Amino acid sequence: MTSDPNYVLPAPTRSWGDRWCDGLASFWYEIGREVRRHAGDERLPLETRTSVREFSQRALSRSSRLAAPVRSYPRRALRDRVKMSLPTAQIEEARAAAGAARIALDGPIVAVDASIDSNVLTDAQAFLTGQGYSIVRVQRTWSPLDVLVVSISRFAICGSVESQHVACVTGTPSLLLNARDPFKGYPIRGNGVFTIGKVIDLDAGRVLTLSDLLTESYFRNVRNCGYRSNTPDEIRQAVEEMHDGVTRGWCDTEGQARFRSRVVEAGSALASRVAHVTEWGPDQGFIGDGRLVRFQAT
Repeated sequence: MTSDPNYVLPAPTRSWGDRWCDGLASFWYEIGREVRRHAGDERLPLETRTSVREFSQRALSRSSRLAAPVRSYPRRALRDRVKMSLPTAQIEEARAAAGAARIALDGPIVAVDASIDSNVLTDAQAFLTGQGYSIVRVQRTWSPLDVLVVSISRFAICGSVESQHVACVTGTPSLLLNARDPFKGYPIRGNGVFTIGKVIDLDAGRVLTLSDLLTESYFRNVRNCGYRSNTPDEIRQAVEEMHDGVTRGWCDTEGQARFRSRVVEAGSALASRVAHVTEWGPDQGFIGDGRLVRFQAT
């Protein structure tokens, strides 16, 4: 494990050529899907409908051939913690920066991703302050100070998968807020929790259920979805769960264990058809030892 303070767990990367292929594949997929809608239109002559259906099939087939191979996120390889520490010189640099910024590093700290709107954290901050925590906001520049703060924190509140990965590297318990699907942000380590933001089908005007997010249709229609962040009360509940975990130990509720199994089952079924799930889904049946937040995993 590198001690580079800017090190972040390597998310699967896509080359320019891969992205170009993905773009073409998406183009032909959308063309095929749109044309297919007319194949059953009985107002059209039978010959026309047959031609439309054949064209749609050729477009969808071309989409499948063009899609670039997807590299899977190595969840099993990252399951066990590997000790990582900053070099002495960088620790001293970070502590000097903390002193200059009047950041106290001696007491219990919770690191908070600075990208998270402070307004939604009001209730959570009140709870944390009442429990004796100091709250330190960290930037995604990942300076020695940012990494040091995360590494010595009781836990980190993350606004992105990137921040979650940094917490994973440093062995810090983490809470990821507002994931957009059940796969990408699923915590690998047993000291990780995540929430899923509300996903809204803009065409139908309804909030999707967790079951909806485990289907192929969700990923095919993701461009037509909107997202709503967790409420301050929901975030406070998640933070309370993190506090319970770091003080009393980590354990699943029946709902959390059941949801993990559903994610693995759905991920295994979708991996051959949905690139996002191939990339971020289960690794040989393993999605993670972490869990969806209790209030959602009912």
